[in-house]
Amino acid sequence: MKEASKSATMFLTTVIGISLISLAFAAQSGNVAFTAILSGDRTTDAGSTVVFDQLLTTIGEGFNTATGVFTAPKAGDYVFHVNALTQVNNRIYVDLYRNDNYLVSIYAWSGAFTYDTASNVITQRLSKGDRVYLKARKPAYFYGQVGEVYTTFSGYITGLLFAPSV
Repeated sequence: MKEASKSATMFLTTVIGISLISLAFAAQSGNVAFTAILSGDRTTDAGSTVVFDQLLTTIGEGFNTATGVFTAPKAGDYVFHVNALTQVNNRIYVDLYRNDNYLVSIYAWSGAFTYDTASNVITQRLSKGDRVYLKARKPAYFYGQVGEVYTTFSGYITGLLFAPSV
């Protein structure tokens, strides 16, 4: 019985040790990801930042729902996805920016009795503190209903950048 108890204790100690090592690695691995959404209809004026009101996912911080701006908490290579839906006789013409520098656009115009979607994906190498956000080029109408999410802004890090050792 003593031997079984000793084996169980060693096993438990090993499992706890592996768990602690895994947690430490995850904390240092640099995981950063977010998905921000518009939870309902929204109109954004030309020249204004699109402010996403909810976060579905946030790992490693960085996205501010009050401003609609993602600030890179770590240097690295990032991927950003933008998806939007507009409805009858409306349009979306929105640009993605990094530190006030234009990157890409999404555009959709829906005719009578139709809806239209727009999307784009881009990779960017960011420095810590770089800001990424969407700004309406023209007045933009984003369609959405409670319980129906169509407009999303997502980003995630694919790899960290490390300064070379000297």
